Amino acid sequence: MARAQNIKFQMKSALNQMAYYGHSKHDDQVRTYQDRQQLKAQGVPREEYMRIDHTADKVFSYGTMKTYQAEISRYADWLSENGYKKCTMEQARDQIQTYLDYQRDRGLSAYSVHTTCAALCKVFQTKMQDYDIPERRLADITRSRGDRQHDKYNEDRAGEALEANRTLGLRRSELQRLRVSNFEDRGNEIEMNTIGKGGKHNTTVFRDPEEIEKIRDMLDGKEPTDYVFDRELFKNDADFHQTRAEAFQSRYNRIVEDMENRPEARAEYQQIIRDTFAAKDKELRENLDHPYYCRGSHRQHLIEQGLPYAFDRTAVMMVSLESHFRSGVLVQNYLAK
Repeated sequence: MARAQNIKFQMKSALNQMAYYGHSKHDDQVRTYQDRQQLKAQGVPREEYMRIDHTADKVFSYGTMKTYQAEISRYADWLSENGYKKCTMEQARDQIQTYLDYQRDRGLSAYSVHTTCAALCKVFQTKMQDYDIPERRLADITRSRGDRQHDKYNEDRAGEALEANRTLGLRRSELQRLRVSNFEDRGNEIEMNTIGKGGKHNTTVFRDPEEIEKIRDMLDGKEPTDYVFDRELFKNDADFHQTRAEAFQSRYNRIVEDMENRPEARAEYQQIIRDTFAAKDKELRENLDHPYYCRGSHRQHLIEQGLPYAFDRTAVMMVSLESHFRSGVLVQNYLAK
């Protein structure tokens, strides 16, 4: 048996070695898919080719690394309290299910338990399906739903950035890093290029005259190297996720309205989607002529709230081109709320 050491040190060291910032997670996902398909065509058993995962030992985002480090620190503290302060990685791995049960019994949400499990699986190179964890249900998400007691305070402190993000639709960290040079004004449209989660390069093109005017006002009087927003605007816990959702919802509604008013617009948008997927070397697997329907508990929740559960897939995919490239992610996290 390996010599027992401080388990927190062992886990943090293992996780730090997986840092892969600035690289494309998508490229490794594509390589994983291609290698699996090649072995599948050769008749290799599924359980064997599914072991291939070129992302398994990498952490692409600093934000993800920070979250995972916090999770494993809490796990190490729990291990210490239960007599495992100095143990091997194998011994610590054997306690994961007990710890996940403890987290669930404490009343943590399914999403929190999943985050804990994801962090531990990354460190110990195991699979989430190996563990018994509660099912995540979108209807249980409370973030950005309803008013919070201190929202008025945050509106006062971060109001400028929050209002701007109802147009830009960025994450907090992306807003903080945003510089004037990220924008290219072409007269009848403005292109915004940003780097999002996992180092992914995202492009948003603003064509709506009102949005273009707002962006020009944001940039007016600033130099190309200047940050768009002052650092002080982010010293709070303002809900930038909600304003990001509002931006996506506005774009979705505007595209739907355009397709209703111009019969030829649908074909134009669908061609843009196909061309963008081809340029990104991505495979478009969704049928743009079929609506996106929410299902299960999420659908039931929307029905109970009197909210729509069906979405125009062409409009959804047009908005999704800016970051996710998947209709499900956009609908579930931003549109169907």
